Amino acid sequence: MKTLYLDCVSGIAGDMALSALVELGADPDYIRRHLSELPIEPFTMEFVPVVRKGISAKWLKLTFEEQNSQPKDHDDHHHDHDHHHHDHHDHDHHHHDHSHHHHYYNDHGHAHVHRKASDILQMIEASGLPPRVKARSLSIFKVIALAEGKIHGIDPSAVHFHEVGAMDSILDIIGVCLALESLQIDEILVSPVPVGSGRVRMAHGVYPIPAPATAEILLGVPLSSFTATGELTTPTGAGIVKALAAGFGPLPEGTIERIGYGAGTKDFDHPNVLRAMLLKRDIPAAVPTETITVLETQVDDGCGPGSPYFRSSAEYRIPRGVQAIGLDHLMGKAIGLTLIFMAILLLVTRGGYNAWMR
Repeated sequence: MKTLYLDCVSGIAGDMALSALVELGADPDYIRRHLSELPIEPFTMEFVPVVRKGISAKWLKLTFEEQNSQPKDHDDHHHDHDHHHHDHHDHDHHHHDHSHHHHYYNDHGHAHVHRKASDILQMIEASGLPPRVKARSLSIFKVIALAEGKIHGIDPSAVHFHEVGAMDSILDIIGVCLALESLQIDEILVSPVPVGSGRVRMAHGVYPIPAPATAEILLGVPLSSFTATGELTTPTGAGIVKALAAGFGPLPEGTIERIGYGAGTKDFDHPNVLRAMLLKRDIPAAVPTETITVLETQVDDGCGPGSPYFRSSAEYRIPRGVQAIGLDHLMGKAIGLTLIFMAILLLVTRGGYNAWMR
């Protein structure tokens, strides 16, 4: 069994997760090939080496053909959303965080209508993606749709995925699932998740961090006490861990085989990276068990030491570590002795087990 451990040292976002998995060893050509077969706009996907506070990592850079081959230079634009690499800008009439609105804008001011949840789910189901990639992708989108639907008071299938409906976030989620398949990951474990603190401005006003959708998705997920001013975990990142994690906690027992780092866009006072670890875990085979029946009785008020019928307790002891070779055997042990009576405990057991007598 291959185990992936996601160490959310600075939270988690979709692009960070995908970049970390590629640096861990996932085949980027495998990911690009399957994504290019989906009915979405043409794109170019690059994994750029960067350094975040002394830690080298991969950073996801997406370019869409419609932008006349001009890449989205994330560092040149201000993002209220610390990790996501959406093409959002500060306009007089729009101040975006992670796209709680129905359109996003490219360098030329063109608006892109976001897909509804039902459209995205249908696209995945009708695709030629590998079965486990389909199942994992659908699970993530459904988790986010349920949370968004609850926040906005609408049916999950009618949710316009906001940030998740943007092209690059669709690529993030399905790309992560393809990367997991490339690495043949069977089990995903996740550290407690930091979310950040402060306020973030969205299309509808100023909201606390974690954003409403993120908080809803993270119900039941252990959170880390580490914090920083800004949004550390996004709805996409929260959806990935909520849908795919088999468990949460510290790094489990096992052997670390490889480590990959995925970078967020913003520089904090700490390394803004997600650490992905590939673990080899030797899970012992189940020990065979057998039900045994124990019949016991106590013989009380027996003869004292002066009686010719008295036997010392040593005569009833079975040596330590004796292997019972039959299905039935008798063990006797003196459990109490006074001047006037002796109590003998007789045990009749079924099964071939060691008798450990004290």
